[in-house]
Amino acid sequence: MNRPVVVGVDGSAASIAAADYAALLATRRAAPLLLLHGYVHPLGYGAAGVSPYTPALPDPRADAATMLARVAAAVRRAHPYLDVLTDQLAAGGGPALIERSPTAEAVVVGHRGLGGCAELVVGSVGAMVAARASGPVVIVRPIASGRADAPVVVGVDGSAGCVPAIEFAFEEAAQRALPLLAVYVVDERVQPAWMAESILDTGVAPWTVKYPQVDVRRQVRPASDAQQAIVDMSDHASLIVVGSRGRGGFAGLLLGSVSQALVHHARCPIAVVHPRAREAAHGLTEKEVDMKQIYAATDRKVAPVLSRPVRHLMSAPASCVGEGVSLGEALADMVRQRLRHLVVVDGQGICRGVVSDRMIVAAWANSPQSLDRETVGSVLEPGSAIVDEAAPVVSVARLMRSAHVDAVVVAGADLRPIGIVTGSDLIAFLAG
Repeated sequence: MNRPVVVGVDGSAASIAAADYAALLATRRAAPLLLLHGYVHPLGYGAAGVSPYTPALPDPRADAATMLARVAAAVRRAHPYLDVLTDQLAAGGGPALIERSPTAEAVVVGHRGLGGCAELVVGSVGAMVAARASGPVVIVRPIASGRADAPVVVGVDGSAGCVPAIEFAFEEAAQRALPLLAVYVVDERVQPAWMAESILDTGVAPWTVKYPQVDVRRQVRPASDAQQAIVDMSDHASLIVVGSRGRGGFAGLLLGSVSQALVHHARCPIAVVHPRAREAAHGLTEKEVDMKQIYAATDRKVAPVLSRPVRHLMSAPASCVGEGVSLGEALADMVRQRLRHLVVVDGQGICRGVVSDRMIVAAWANSPQSLDRETVGSVLEPGSAIVDEAAPVVSVARLMRSAHVDAVVVAGADLRPIGIVTGSDLIAFLAG
C-alpha cells in the first residue's frame, strides 16, 4: 500500500480546510488519505487509580469517531476516487501526527483548531510537529494573494538539508502545473552575491533535468533580516517550501528563528521537509557522496560537467593490484607512490573492488604482525561499485548516493579497470 497523506482533524474549520488540502495532495500523489485525530482524556489516564473509560465518564473516542465520519464523508463526496481512512490515537495532536509521520507521504495540519490537533499551527503543537516530524509537513494557511496559480517558492542555501525541500517543491510545481521560484536569501556582509548565485544555480540544476516541464525562476535576495525576507516572499506564493535545517541563506532551519517566523507568520501554506526516518537511519555518512556538494562544486559549469563522461574525472592517485597481493605489500606500495586508493583485480584483469588507504592503515594499526599474511582480496571495501567509462557524472553521483557507495571503479567495455572515482575526489576535481 502507498504511504498515506496524514492530516490532523479535530472538526474545526481550519482542520477541515487542511483535510481538503490534504485530499488534493493525496490525489496528485495517488496516495490514500488518513484523517487522524489525537485525543487526551480531560481527566488524564488512570488518575488516582481510576480508568478514564468507565460508565461514569464520557469516552472521547465516541464523539471523535462521529466527527471523523462526518469529515470523511464530505471528503469522499468531493473526491469519490480517493481512498479515505480514519484513525484515532490516545495522544495529543502533535505526538499523534509525529508518531504517524515516518510512514506518511506527508503530514498536513491546519493553522488553528479546537483540541486534539487544535493548537496547530500558531501554538506549541504546530512548532513541535514542524520540528520533530519525519518527511514533509505542510501547514495550511490562507493564500494572501488569493491566487491559486501563484508560484511555489523554495528556499535554497546549498546545504544537504535543502535537497529534500527542492525535490518536494519541484514535485508540487510539476503536479500542479505552477511555476517554481528558487530563492537564496543572502546577507552580502557575510557572503558575496556571485557565490549565492552559483550555489542557487547548481542546487536547482539537477532538478530542472528531472522536471523539464517546470518553469523555473531563480532569485538571489539580498537581506540582512532573513526572517522578514522569507515571510515577505509568502505574500506572492501558493506554497513556500524549506528544508528541516539549513546553512547560509536559510540558516537556522528548522529549530531557529527563521523557521519560527514562517510557522507563525507565513501568509500562504508552508511545507517544512525533513528527511524521512528510513533515509535518516540509512542516510549519507561522511564518506558518502553528497549530491548538493557535487553540484555546488561545479560552480558555473553545471551543464558541461554533469554530462561529461566520468573517465575525465578519474583520480590520478590510484593504481591496480592483484587480489592476492598482501596488505603489507599494498600498504608499502601506496606509501611509496603516495596512492590513496587501489583498484583490486583478479587474474583476468577484471575489477573486484576498491581498497582505500584508510582501510589498510586501520588494518595495519589493529594487527601489524599478521598483516602481511592477509591478502588485499580478503579486505575488499564493500562500499564500491563499477561503472562504464562513458557514464556521465550525474549518473555516477546518483548511483553513489542511492546505493550508499563510497568509491566507484571506472572500467572499459571488457570490465578491465581504468581508474577510480570517490566522493571526495570528484568534489575536489570539480572544485578545482
